[in-house]
Amino acid sequence: MRSREEQEEIIKRALSMCNGSIQEPEPRRVPTPDVSEGRVIAYLIASEVFDCNIWFALDDDFDLKERLAVFYAYELPFLREKTPDQLRAIHRLKLNFGPRSIMRK
Repeated sequence: MRSREEQEEIIKRALSMCNGSIQEPEPRRVPTPDVSEGRVIAYLIASEVFDCNIWFALDDDFDLKERLAVFYAYELPFLREKTPDQLRAIHRLKLNFGPRSIMRK
């Protein structure tokens, strides 16, 4: 381990090599979405039943490239009467065979 003096000398040499022109990087600006613009096509939901995130899509054409299950609005009548265990089984099928593997509109 280096002594405090050695560490300070290393810092001084590094600063002299860059002529003291070290600048703090600009903070990264993350755009704030405006929910009043456009239309909502899907919601990301933290599901307690599945113990993971799922997508609930309002738009039948919503196609996700991630490895997350997508449940579509037109599936609700089919899913409404399912038990939590049946829903978990459907979730596994969607993960393995794709979001539209259960039923098509």
